[in-house]
Amino acid sequence: MGQGPERLRVECAEAGRVLRLTLDHPPENRITPGMLRGIAGALDRLEADDGPDVLVLAGSGRSFSKGFDEQVIAAAARSRTQRASLVAWNDVYSRLAASRKLTIAAIHGACLGGGLELALACQLRFCSERARLGLPELALGLLPGLGGIHRLVRLVGRSKALELLVGGDLVSAAEALRIGLVNRVVPQDGLAPAVQAFVRSVLSVERRRVWEAIELTALAERRGDGECLTATLEAILGDRIRY
Repeated sequence: MGQGPERLRVECAEAGRVLRLTLDHPPENRITPGMLRGIAGALDRLEADDGPDVLVLAGSGRSFSKGFDEQVIAAAARSRTQRASLVAWNDVYSRLAASRKLTIAAIHGACLGGGLELALACQLRFCSERARLGLPELALGLLPGLGGIHRLVRLVGRSKALELLVGGDLVSAAEALRIGLVNRVVPQDGLAPAVQAFVRSVLSVERRRVWEAIELTALAERRGDGECLTATLEAILGDRIRY
């Protein structure tokens, strides 16, 4: 599909089964409302039953993303519509986090602020060995406002999340892997091939079973063992999963 004014490249691969989104807003891939509208449009395609099976989100150039466009944040802060803007932006992040299709963030270079929050909204995070990740908003007098706090806590625990938030330090790829912030770390030049190999292994599995695995792992985060077991048995026996 190419690149539009949103500074987001949207491409299909693997015979239409993979939707690749590339943040392309040089030099730092700062996120804008237009880019989020582009992601929302891509999610419309992904969510269709006959749509792609996997979404891969990456950044162009030297960074994944250094966060939300500062001019946009400043303009929103001066506007009476700040709350409405935050709600609209969060809707895109929340839709990504709730996807029943597999979503993968391919992280290289800097992944900061709203950029890390976008990666946290994906189900899996693959990371190059030289990447740096962090939520430095507090040092700027801000709070991560796009779901980064609760998603970070779920991944690394409250104590570690609080340390990262109030300290503002950037985390190396190796440390991100150690604390569970990312799933895999690969050599600098091997990120795209590693993601591609993993995606192809996913595509070899029956798509319905992948969807069920995604739903059941999501259910496990917020329900007790009994409900999770019931849902698993329903999936195995061919019944629809009910939340």
